Amino acid sequence: MNLPVDWVENDAGETYAPALRVSIPWEDPELPVLVALFRTIRMILSRPGEFFQHLEPQAGLGAPLGFALILGTIGLLTSGYWQLIQLLVIGKMGSWLSLAVFKSFNIGPKIVVGVALLVPLLVVITQFVRSLFLQLALLLVGGRDPSFGAAFRVIAYSHAPLVATFIPFLGGMVASLWCLILEFKALVRVFGLSSLWAVVALLLASGFYLMICGILTLIVVGALVG
Repeated sequence: MNLPVDWVENDAGETYAPALRVSIPWEDPELPVLVALFRTIRMILSRPGEFFQHLEPQAGLGAPLGFALILGTIGLLTSGYWQLIQLLVIGKMGSWLSLAVFKSFNIGPKIVVGVALLVPLLVVITQFVRSLFLQLALLLVGGRDPSFGAAFRVIAYSHAPLVATFIPFLGGMVASLWCLILEFKALVRVFGLSSLWAVVALLLASGFYLMICGILTLIVVGALVG
């Protein structure tokens, strides 16, 4: 898996005009699903600038949602697997931390399976919520075609680096950073933002998302404690 070489902009204020669209393998109905998936992942990871510069902002939500669902589910399940392995290993070493975690949350096979079954739903909800917040951020900072559909497609195809979660333990961190860089690249290429405004848009969208997550977490914890 090669890291892209065109992440860094040559000019911080450079914008990109619309270019001729190229075919996205995942959106080609004639290709087998696995072939289309792997080709799209390879295209995004190896040529992110070119991919997003040619991305059609209003080509529909179904295909990118399927892409995000597959990569997001794989990413969360794989990251959870490594974290569970880490807890089990620490537990065998007699760590008080792992014992406290298992006792506090009563983690067992039923809990693990239940959470795993809820992951696809969580991925779909997160995809829509993050797209909405990105659109809101784009409306605040400006940009070319700040529509929900365009934001949705950018967020969905930025899931490609989640294949890095197969790397034990550190894969989740690598994938998260890589996804963030791809979103930055997409904001510059798809919406014509400068590097500075792309960073501002990402910070705003992330802030909105984290605020909502924090509020929901407080509500859930309060309900459980009460």
